[in-house]
Amino acid sequence: VSRYISAFWFYKQYKNYVTAPSDFEKAIQRHLSDNGQYLTSTTSCLSCSHSVNSIAVDLGFNFWQYMNAANRTEFMSNFLRERDKELDLVLISEYYDLSLVLLMRRYCWSFEDIIYLKSLESTTKPTISDATKKDILEFQRVDADIYNHY
Repeated sequence: VSRYISAFWFYKQYKNYVTAPSDFEKAIQRHLSDNGQYLTSTTSCLSCSHSVNSIAVDLGFNFWQYMNAANRTEFMSNFLRERDKELDLVLISEYYDLSLVLLMRRYCWSFEDIIYLKSLESTTKPTISDATKKDILEFQRVDADIYNHY
C-alpha cells in the first residue's frame, strides 16, 4: 500500500483525476473506480505505470496467464516457488537501512560502502483513510501476496 501511495504521489498521478493535491485521496478513489475491472476481467489498467503491482512486473509476473488460470492461488504459489529458486536474498524497501546492513554483512563490506544520502524524500505525506488503504491493498493483491511471502 505504501509503495502505491508513494508512487501515486511522486509521479503526480493524482493530477489525472483532481486539480488540488489536497484531494489526493479522492484521486486515488477515482483511479481505483476507473480500473474496477483490473485483475478481475482485464489486465489493462489506465494510468497505472509505476504504481500498480510494480514488484510483480519487475519479477516477470505474467498477468495474462494469472487472469486465465483455472486456480489463481495455485498460479501464485507456483510463481513464488519459482522466484524462491532464483532469489538468494530479498531486500524490502521499508527496511532499506536494515537491508544495507544485511548486504554489508553478507559481502563483507564496510560502513563506508553503505553510507548514502537520502534524496527525493517528500516532506509532505498525504493521509489516507483505512477504507481507501483496504481498497488499494485489494487493487495491489499480486504485489501484496509477493510482499507477504517474503
